[in-house]
Amino acid sequence: MKEYVRFHLEGDRLPLTTHMTMKAVEDTLPQEAFMRINRSYIVRLDKIRAVDRNLCVYIGDEIIRVTEAYRETFERYCTGNCW
Repeated sequence: MKEYVRFHLEGDRLPLTTHMTMKAVEDTLPQEAFMRINRSYIVRLDKIRAVDRNLCVYIGDEIIRVTEAYRETFERYCTGNCW
């Protein structure tokens, strides 16, 4: 969905869809609480329950891969923060 973003909110079954770009969402959210980990996902950092050696992020029942473009930033965050 070009220029639409779906927010998956805790406790809500269906995602909230809004007409925004990922860049606009990324710029709006607080950097200390959220991080973009690939072209399609921005995650809330305190919801990450595990990170494996392949840089797959586990949030709830979802597994999301950190892509090469976001790997360095995520690895810097993980130094001292990842489980």
